[in-house]
Amino acid sequence: MASTEPLSALTASRLRALHQDGFVLLPGVLAAAQIAMLRQAIDSLQPMHWDYSGLCDHYKCVFNRDPLWLPYLDLGGIIELAEAALGPIATSSARRPGAAIPASSAPSCIWTTW
Repeated sequence: MASTEPLSALTASRLRALHQDGFVLLPGVLAAAQIAMLRQAIDSLQPMHWDYSGLCDHYKCVFNRDPLWLPYLDLGGIIELAEAALGPIATSSARRPGAAIPASSAPSCIWTTW
């Protein structure tokens, strides 16, 4: 973490889980309507420049493409965890499973890397 401020108990717990398990489940961060809207937005993305289409479509810098994405750039609780784990520098992308993977087994997701 870039600052010397102590982590909240929740962020510290999530950071331990990330280090121990390699992932953190964050239930309830997005409402069902938000998830549906984001899945539709991801499904409507078209590859450009540095994007990758194939087994898993990978759309980079989606926050630069449409203001729709801006509220999701630094969601409370998530940004603190990301900064605690990796520092303050971020890039963001969206991914969608390719035709070879049934959508029911590999849902669209927002992927954020710091």
